[in-house]
Amino acid sequence: MNTNNLLKYFIISLCVANTVSATVTNTAVFKNEKFITKTEPKNVIVIGGGMAGLASAITLIDNGCNVTLLESQSYIGGKLYSQEIGGIQANLGAQYIYNNMHPIIDYYINDIRKKELNDLKTGYVKNGQYYNFNLPYMLKLLGAIGTINGDYVNSIGSKEFYFDKNPQNTLWNTLDNIASDTYLYSYQTLDQDAADYIAAAIIGETGGSLANLASTVLVGWYGDLEQDTRYLLKDGNGALARAIKNDLTAKGATVLYGKVVTNVVINGNVVNVTCQDNSSYSADYVAVATPSYVAKNIVSGLSTEKQTALNAVEYAPIAIVSLYLKQFPSGIVRHGDLFMNDSIIGYINQTGSIINIGKSDRYLLQDTTVVDVIVTDPTLLAMTDSALVETVGEKLEICAGPTFNHENDTISSLIKRYDHGIVKFSLQYLTNYQEQLQASVSDKIFFAGDYIYSPDLSGAAWAGQRAAEGILAQ
Repeated sequence: MNTNNLLKYFIISLCVANTVSATVTNTAVFKNEKFITKTEPKNVIVIGGGMAGLASAITLIDNGCNVTLLESQSYIGGKLYSQEIGGIQANLGAQYIYNNMHPIIDYYINDIRKKELNDLKTGYVKNGQYYNFNLPYMLKLLGAIGTINGDYVNSIGSKEFYFDKNPQNTLWNTLDNIASDTYLYSYQTLDQDAADYIAAAIIGETGGSLANLASTVLVGWYGDLEQDTRYLLKDGNGALARAIKNDLTAKGATVLYGKVVTNVVINGNVVNVTCQDNSSYSADYVAVATPSYVAKNIVSGLSTEKQTALNAVEYAPIAIVSLYLKQFPSGIVRHGDLFMNDSIIGYINQTGSIINIGKSDRYLLQDTTVVDVIVTDPTLLAMTDSALVETVGEKLEICAGPTFNHENDTISSLIKRYDHGIVKFSLQYLTNYQEQLQASVSDKIFFAGDYIYSPDLSGAAWAGQRAAEGILAQ
């Protein structure tokens, strides 16, 4: 679920505020002459309407396929999810969108109202005290990012996407077998303060211990300097999912909601799909763009190796707590803060010049703002919603200043909990399992999801595109 490279852009992005509004066209933007259907169109079912399923579906339909997308929820987008609080759309899943994540994401965010963020407006909490970023601290972090970028450049080699196991690269293979804490504190010689900050940031983005997190994740995220602009979408990140869905339906795709798939099975040259509501569908091919724990329980005919790979995928829980607050630094003043060595990871401001232009007719009151707080600590996650809001509010007092009192100044709150929120990329996870995770069943059922390449939106989009290309190549 990655809050997505929070650290890097806090440090190095010097952005100018800008808004964009445009209209999505029906052009087959992602058509590839290598795959375009020349004879009868392929009929394809895509299961799952998150980023992976949407990327798969739009690639398929732009290359001549007939597409039906089955989504289990009542909304499209998966963790591209936003909900109204305080008159705006707060993100209760993926937090930000970046340019150069993936061509499909880049194309659609050009057509969505957005705010480009100045990520130097931030700070951190350490040992119970709040600190603004200052020049010496930023220089330490820049030096560390430069070192990580060096390993990124030397380990990506000729890979199309950094998280590809192949083509083989010796340094990449080494990094996949080095824990992130080892990388930060002994493999590389980094400034202690910089290493501590990066450690706190990546724990928040991966929801687990750095002792078993492959450093390919760390290097792949923080070493990639191509993603140089961070956006807050003015109608929430759900707007990205809706833009792709609207383009799909305009091009003739069928999108169905509330379709909980219970079985996917090959029957001769056809793949049959059965749903919990007793509806059934058939197609030439199926792209399964669900989390791995769903995929392994609905697809029949998995090989032992495929089943083993899917069983190896582990998830960490996460909660996003969205708070509508008075007397708290606005997004114009401060975009977010990182908590180090604490039970909450940090907060990310959902407002700035974004106010009053969400999906609601309501308006933010004067001197109010909305923040999202990332929680991965097991003790906090076990709390009731009211206790969690209380605890988070207490923590926020550290970085808000003396005018903020959480008991008096919390207007309202929302909580979104994900039991399977973040995929854990353990040591040699990609080395050992990637090939089987992306392997099809009899060249009829293909798989996509952020568990195949990297646990973020870009990994999901690449997985979706490649599942579609596997189908198109048949």
